[in-house]
Amino acid sequence: MTTLHEAGNYRLTLEEDVVVATVWRREDLSSAEGADLAEQMTRALDAAVARATVRALVLDLSAAPPVMGPRTLVTIGGIVERAVGLRRKVRIVAGPTATGRLQLERLAKSHGADGGVVKTIDEARASLAP
Repeated sequence: MTTLHEAGNYRLTLEEDVVVATVWRREDLSSAEGADLAEQMTRALDAAVARATVRALVLDLSAAPPVMGPRTLVTIGGIVERAVGLRRKVRIVAGPTATGRLQLERLAKSHGADGGVVKTIDEARASLAP
C-alpha cells in the first residue's frame, strides 16, 4: 500500500491497482475548512484515478459523517461519475446508518457505479479481487 495524498480528514492510498479514498469525521473543522479539504481531495483523487494502471476506486465513507448534505453528495457524485467515465470499477463503503446508506445507494445508482454500496472495506476489496 502506498499513500498518495493525505490531509485533514482524508487519505488516498494505492493498493496494487485500486485507489482507496478514506474519509473520516472531524468535528473541529468549520464548513469552509471542510469544503476546502473536499476540493483538495477531489483534485488529488481525480489525478490518482486517471492513472493508466488504476482499475478501481473505493470510497471508504464508513467513518465519515453518517448523513451527508447536498454539497457533499454533489462532490461524491462527481467523483463517482468521473471514475465511471474512465471505466473504473467503483465501490462505496457506507457508514452504519440506514439513511446514509440509502443516500449513497441512490448516488451510486444515479452515477452508474457498477458495484454500488458495500458494508465494509473488506467486502469492497473482496468484490474487486481479480
